[in-house]
Amino acid sequence: MQLRTKGRVGVTGAKLYGSVSSIRHTTSVITSTVGEISAATANTVMDDVMEKTIVPDVNAVLKDGFTLPIDQWINLNKALVETHDDFLKVCADFSLTEYALQHIRSIVEEEVANFTF
Repeated sequence: MQLRTKGRVGVTGAKLYGSVSSIRHTTSVITSTVGEISAATANTVMDDVMEKTIVPDVNAVLKDGFTLPIDQWINLNKALVETHDDFLKVCADFSLTEYALQHIRSIVEEEVANFTF
């Protein structure tokens, strides 16, 4: 089975959001225990089921978005999301959060305090 989707994705801050506008798949029927069934019929039925059940659920999650596990450490700026066959690539300028800077400062201060010649 092959699955193709159309939609949009984006990043605001450290939150990924988006929506799916359509979903299509291609299925090959190898054997059937219920008699003859064409691949075209199977594809039409499955596309309809996906459009009415899966897409609304996925869109509900994507509308709210979800926080990337970097929000405490990094602020993303000018983010660009690239979609690929099996992953998303997020490219962005970034800056460290005040939390990250404070954490780095404390590590450096500890290293300096423990430094000996």
